[in-house]
Amino acid sequence: MKNTFTTPADFWQERDFGAKISAIFEFLGAHWRRLGKCLVYFVLPVTLLMGIGLGLMTNSMFNNMGRMLGAQHGASQGLGGPVEIAQQYNTSPWAMLNF
Repeated sequence: MKNTFTTPADFWQERDFGAKISAIFEFLGAHWRRLGKCLVYFVLPVTLLMGIGLGLMTNSMFNNMGRMLGAQHGASQGLGGPVEIAQQYNTSPWAMLNF
């Protein structure tokens, strides 16, 4: 019979490393529905908001970088995207990502 991890004694057992890993998967197998529901309600919204925020911040950062490079080289409307900047310097568009 599987251990369902319902009493405190189930968590306080002395285990070797292999038994600890096995106990993790037994716990997940016994409580996957409740754990999944908590992850969907608490972790997923925060993760989505952080992803959207990081995307907006990255977009803003690269737009500002393009404007600054355009202003340094006398272009009034910027140099365009990373491909145009790379063509001016004869490098790869990915070269400007090496900070």
